Amino acid sequence: MPYSITPADLDRDKQEILALWKRNFPNIPEARYDWIYKNNPAGPALCYVARDSRGKVIGSASIFPRRFFINNSACETTILGGIAGDFVIDKEHRGFGPALSLQKMLISKAKEKKFDILYGFPNTQSKSLLQRVGYKDLGNLIRLTKPLRSEYFLKRYLNIPKVTGELSKPVDIFLKIFSKEEYYKSPPEFNFEILQTIDKRFDDLWDKGKSQFFFIGERNRSYIEWRFSNSPHANHKIFILKNKFNDRILGYLIFHTSQNKTLIDDVFFKEKNKIIDSMFSKFLLFQKKEGIQSVSLNIIGLPLLIKKLKQYGFSERDKENDLIICDLNGKYINNFNNKKDWYFSFGDNDIA
Repeated sequence: MPYSITPADLDRDKQEILALWKRNFPNIPEARYDWIYKNNPAGPALCYVARDSRGKVIGSASIFPRRFFINNSACETTILGGIAGDFVIDKEHRGFGPALSLQKMLISKAKEKKFDILYGFPNTQSKSLLQRVGYKDLGNLIRLTKPLRSEYFLKRYLNIPKVTGELSKPVDIFLKIFSKEEYYKSPPEFNFEILQTIDKRFDDLWDKGKSQFFFIGERNRSYIEWRFSNSPHANHKIFILKNKFNDRILGYLIFHTSQNKTLIDDVFFKEKNKIIDSMFSKFLLFQKKEGIQSVSLNIIGLPLLIKKLKQYGFSERDKENDLIICDLNGKYINNFNNKKDWYFSFGDNDIA
């Protein structure tokens, strides 16, 4: 069957792409389209569609621009990256070649558009195809989880509410005794706040904090506001650690809660050791007061943060999606062998 691979007109082809989503991803909100295809502060999506012989859209694939900061021995610079996402082919066409053709076209056009790297968190089936067009495997996002209430794990083994309720009381006392956040003394000038809006202090935090990392996705005010405050996928909240004397933000945790469990979508901070300890100790105590059962974070890279989280009782529970990268110019891939100072969180994905 002949297929044509053509650039999508983001206005004209919108309804056909939405119809494709409904056939394959029925739970994706329509509001996602304008949010990520048109309103991304790094630029509109690069999207290609596959059409069958009748001209019907039977597949699509996209790259969503994402700026990255690189700090190496030679210089500091910003490069243009892209998230490979929304890769979908109607089931009856998956064995006939349009999937590979779409990805080859995207790679070619991304080079023309001066993208430096592409990355994604594909499922197993998509990963093998993306590797055929040049993506390299960098490892897994890992999920680190800390139970705050023993009910979180007791109900896995005992589905009897009265019994788990009684057992949880002494176990919760044990958890509290051995929780670092209960004893850590944060500097008296540090305080936390839950923000309703993103303000210019986030630009200052980004400017002062980014040089700690060899490679990190841009996290300035416009990105955070678009990515989290305006996201149609979850109701994100913003926890900040600040200096109460000058009101400057020292670090933040962006999170959302579902079924009494909290997932931290993104973390950023000005300094590593003291800020991480103060921010997580205050955040965990806050979550306990809110009655949350558990707190989780998905991360790859930055082993210092992982080490710190384990000191606070987080443990590795699951391997999440693989992270793959395509270095379009061959300049950066070798630097990813050392995960010490590069960092990806769940918030670097296109859905959270």
